[in-house]
Amino acid sequence: ATNVSYSLSSNFSLSQQILDGVPPNTTIAGPLNATYPQNFTLAFTVIENLNIAVACSMILDNSATPLGSVFNNSPVVRNFSAAHGRHNVSVSCSDSSDNTGNSAVMNFTTDIIAPSITFVSPSDANNSFASRNYTFINVTINDTNSIDSCVLEWSGTNQSINKIGSGNSVTCYVNKTGVEGNYNYTVYSNDSLGNLNSTQRIITFDTTKPSSN
Repeated sequence: ATNVSYSLSSNFSLSQQILDGVPPNTTIAGPLNATYPQNFTLAFTVIENLNIAVACSMILDNSATPLGSVFNNSPVVRNFSAAHGRHNVSVSCSDSSDNTGNSAVMNFTTDIIAPSITFVSPSDANNSFASRNYTFINVTINDTNSIDSCVLEWSGTNQSINKIGSGNSVTCYVNKTGVEGNYNYTVYSNDSLGNLNSTQRIITFDTTKPSSN
């Protein structure tokens, strides 16, 4: 009888694949439904069930801006700018299994328009010659937002000016006196978002009577 021996060798490698059908939970916290200057802050958080980084994008007015990799459950705060007007923004995040989670859509407004400043009666016209030593400066100021302040710059020095009214339409006035000569003055005003505007005038006080020979 013949004895036959067999040898069996094996070389197997096993890999484990995790099936993930759960999209990232994306929660947006800002911007709120409010009015901002040109810059606004995007704030959001992503929770991924496998505790891995995900790829996110900001969707501003249907246009996507990549935000890169975002870590699980780590608050993200980024600053952006937008043109004047109404906007909508959301955040979309995808994991390595191509599951995509979209945040709620936030609506907001950006305002980059400064207040309008208009000289009204009895203000002297620009480049006036006044046969007195005073001028009454009177302006109306209007804006879509609240008027925060009005300031007079008289010959290079900032001075307080009276303000009547509140909200987005006010009147600012002051009576200025001076010795004979030329004066440059500017009225400044800014709204509650910091948008600043100014308007300038020149007046000459001439109190010297012509001499007669």
